[in-house]
Amino acid sequence: MIVPQFESSQCDKYVSVEIRAPYSKFTEAEWETSEGQFLFHCYPYYLRLDFGFDFDDEHTQSSYDVDKGLYTFKLHKSLPGTQYNNVNWVNNVETCGDLKQGLIGEVTDESADVESDSDSDVDSSLETTQDDLNAYGFGNILTERLKALDDLIVGVFELSPNLSLEERTERCENLEMKRICEKRSFLCEVLEDDDCLGNDALEQQCLAFDLKVEDVQLSVDHKTLLKDFKFRQFLLSKKQLRLCYLTLVDILLCWTYEVRVSNEEHHSESCWNLVRLSRCLSCFLDPPDLRTTVTSFSQRVLLYPLCRSLHVAKRCIADVAEILKTGAKDKILSILLDVYGLMNSNSGEAWYLVNELFIKNCISWFHLMADASVLRAVGHDLEHMKIQAKDLEMFRLCKSQMVLTEDEIVQKMDKLNVESTCQHDSNESDEKCVDKIVRCENPLLSLCKVSETDEIDSDDNE
Repeated sequence: MIVPQFESSQCDKYVSVEIRAPYSKFTEAEWETSEGQFLFHCYPYYLRLDFGFDFDDEHTQSSYDVDKGLYTFKLHKSLPGTQYNNVNWVNNVETCGDLKQGLIGEVTDESADVESDSDSDVDSSLETTQDDLNAYGFGNILTERLKALDDLIVGVFELSPNLSLEERTERCENLEMKRICEKRSFLCEVLEDDDCLGNDALEQQCLAFDLKVEDVQLSVDHKTLLKDFKFRQFLLSKKQLRLCYLTLVDILLCWTYEVRVSNEEHHSESCWNLVRLSRCLSCFLDPPDLRTTVTSFSQRVLLYPLCRSLHVAKRCIADVAEILKTGAKDKILSILLDVYGLMNSNSGEAWYLVNELFIKNCISWFHLMADASVLRAVGHDLEHMKIQAKDLEMFRLCKSQMVLTEDEIVQKMDKLNVESTCQHDSNESDEKCVDKIVRCENPLLSLCKVSETDEIDSDDNE
């Protein structure tokens, strides 16, 4: 059976339900109200809504628009003036699909197995074994080892969840260190004065984009995805619950960056941007606290995407704070569904794995368990959180003298061949020669002072 698209609203006298069921026969449609529930059936459509209070069946009104395939029902309340439950579309949608319950820690078809839904089937190569590794995925819900996953993650994740937590942490740090070395000149310039706006056109475009919170809402495509979604309930520990909120913030930060850089027009690199800006999604590393989540995102904005700007990262943090402060679950749910649809729409690479390991479980947890008061509290914390360049780990690395590679050290030592210079220029003062020898013994010069090396080279040429 197919769950049709529907809308519901209420006033003091009745609850209005609109059901779009195209290509159905009106003569075969059946509906009834019983114990606060509204049931609709017209092959191949079936809908069940629970409003919590009874209706006056004698005054129920119905109509059908042939051109639109739209059924309209006015269900008169048995207690006029009473506010019925679950009239909001988002609050009633889980009764339309299958609601599965899974227990964390059990290796069962419902909890530990990577679910295979009708809208996103998992490849058969994702068969699992009973070997328990460190937990991974959204909320550390998954613990099983995935076979042949390394062949699928190329281009999707940076690291494999089959690695131990220690290995993932070490390799993630090495990957970021490599990128810091590759972009050290740019990073030194940016981190020296993080209050100065750049002249890059893309940066200015991202900063000029106006993300209106009131425009973030469920679209028709989102509702189509949500009505067929298979929700799952989880038994989470306090640590896992805390991790769920932090991971949610991480995903929202990545989404706001992608929306700003693309002006809400997703492109072929949108999936890459969303995943690479998050250590959690890309390297399966859990954010320990809110500040680390924010600083990690800011650091990756400077390392990975096309628009590398700390100002854009700060603006994204402010956007997420505004969204969370509203406590409107339908707005956040629309963002998660946007990410979910985007990962499924890209057929070039196996981005659907991000949905299987993170986004699907995040949607289920958020819709069934997330607390609006906690969301508002996190939003206020983000609003008062100040991020500066000196707060980033890369700031200390760039200011230190440890980011040069071994080959670069050799090259600098070749350039600082003071002995031959002193022998060549016999008239040079002893004081200047000693100064060059000191420089030669300490080749790890500050990255931000390249001019000193250039000065030595010019002296050699003289």
